[in-house]
Formats: sequence, C-alpha cells, structure tokens
Amino acid sequence: MGKIFDAKLSERIKFYALILILFIFACKANINFSKELIIEKDTGIGGLLLNKSTIKDVEKNYGTKYKRKKWREANFEAQYTKLGISFYYELKDTIKVIKFIAVDPQKFKGKTSDGLRIHQNLKVKDVIKIYGEPKWAYTLDSTELSADYKGISFYVKPDRNFTKENYTRDQINHSIHTNFYFNQKILDISIPF
Repeated sequence: MGKIFDAKLSERIKFYALILILFIFACKANINFSKELIIEKDTGIGGLLLNKSTIKDVEKNYGTKYKRKKWREANFEAQYTKLGISFYYELKDTIKVIKFIAVDPQKFKGKTSDGLRIHQNLKVKDVIKIYGEPKWAYTLDSTELSADYKGISFYVKPDRNFTKENYTRDQINHSIHTNFYFNQKILDISIPF
C-alpha cells in the first residue's frame, strides 16, 4: 500500500510541477506584453532597430500571432493589435528588415525617449510641450495630416475642408496648422516615414 501511495504522490508532484512550469512561462509571456515600451526617435522601439532588426527579431520579442497585411505591391505590415504596434518591411526584401514602425496611441503602453507618455487622449498640444513647433505635412491622399519632427511623426485627421491646395498655400506658416489643430487628438505615430 505504501508503494501505491508513493506512486500516486509522485504522479501528483509531476503534475503540479508541470502546471507550475506552464504558469511560469505564461507569466513571462504576459510580462513581455505588459512592459512599458520606449519609442526611440529615428531608431526604433523596445530594442528593435529600424534598418537593422528583421521580422524574425520582432517575432522573437512579440510572437507570431499578428495580422498580416500587404500594402500595394511594395510593403508588408505585421500588426500586433493588442500592443498597438505595426512593423513594416519591403516585400522584395528576402531578409525582411524593418523599415517603418507605426504606433496606435489607443492601445500602446509606453512613452518616447523624450518623456512623452503615449495614451488614448494624446493631443497635438501634448506633443508640442515636449517637441516644440512641428513642420506639417499631408499624406498623398489628403486623409491624414502629420506634425513632423526629426525621426517621429504624429498624425491627426485633417479638417473636412482640408485639401492639398490649401495646405500648399499655407505651408510656409506652420503655426496656422499648429493653432488650428492644437487640441486635435493624435490618431497614429510613426517612426520614421
């Protein structure tokens, strides 16, 4: 009877040890996802470097469960929705080096190396406090307007009357856009683009 009891005890110990090991791995994975990340202007994010790190490096840090999206014929996006980060590389690149990183302020947990805390209510005025007066630029389809700094850009939704023509006419005076969009919410952040 003692041997049967010892065998059952041994099996229980193995079972609980296995559960403990799985729990430790699960906790370690969660720590990686909840850790505050730092955006380094013109460099990268969370230790991943633009023009040096590859999609394999990204997968080592964040796993392989991401949304895959092809942009036209040139670029591929690996979107980590829960983290609020997307990594881009060129489709023709067999090594898949990261060329561009986008951050969603609605989901991202972290800050810039200059101390700007990224959060869902981030506004142009918060960016200006840290970085000063931006240079303004628009996307080719005029759907986004960006406050640009060296190595980082902050995107807002343009006013409904915004056109390339009125941007071109007023672009010399960036303060017109700064004043108009001062309280506008940041929709997206890019390093660099």
